[in-house]
Amino acid sequence: EVGSALINSEAALGVVPSGSGNGFARHLKIPMDIKSALHRILEFNIIQIDTGSVNSKPFLATTGTGFDSHVAHKFADFGKRGILSYMQISTSEYLNYKAKDYEIYVDNQKIENKAFLIVVANSSQYGNNAWIAPNASLTDGLFNIGILEKFPAALLPDILLRLFNKTIEKSKYYHSITGKEVIIKQVDDYHIDGEPMKGGLDLHIQMNPKSLNVIS
Repeated sequence: EVGSALINSEAALGVVPSGSGNGFARHLKIPMDIKSALHRILEFNIIQIDTGSVNSKPFLATTGTGFDSHVAHKFADFGKRGILSYMQISTSEYLNYKAKDYEIYVDNQKIENKAFLIVVANSSQYGNNAWIAPNASLTDGLFNIGILEKFPAALLPDILLRLFNKTIEKSKYYHSITGKEVIIKQVDDYHIDGEPMKGGLDLHIQMNPKSLNVIS
């Protein structure tokens, strides 16, 4: 929220990781311990990064719909936090989750696909070193759009391994494209930087290049 408030201003965002995930900080290689992160801020090395917006709501790292959004909603209502709880929910929800038909436009190119999840990534990972878009850059003016098709249950360990060893894009069930503007028609639930949002609407996702100063 602080970062969103600083978009298109001259102020710089300093990042001190806390809680679980920290995908944005990990992408920037910010140290995970507070003391080292504060030392990094004092070095005051500023870069300009891209941000995105979903129906005019800003985001820094990722947005999307499908299974990851479904899990985000379940996780928000779960009593325990942390990666183990997240993995527990993901595993239990996977078996009953149905892939959905999506109509997507990337820079006016129409894509119709039955997808397990769709991620629009400005940075490379969800958090906890789960690399959903390993080639995403915060400074190239492009989103990396990843479409993961439903995969056999027997391949769940393989997909999870690929998330953590940066090879998800090599899976035949994962398709990637880059673009500056994305429209996803009539989504159910979605998320913005991992925060669950109610759907029932079109998502209009836009790139805002070099719009935020960050101490890296």
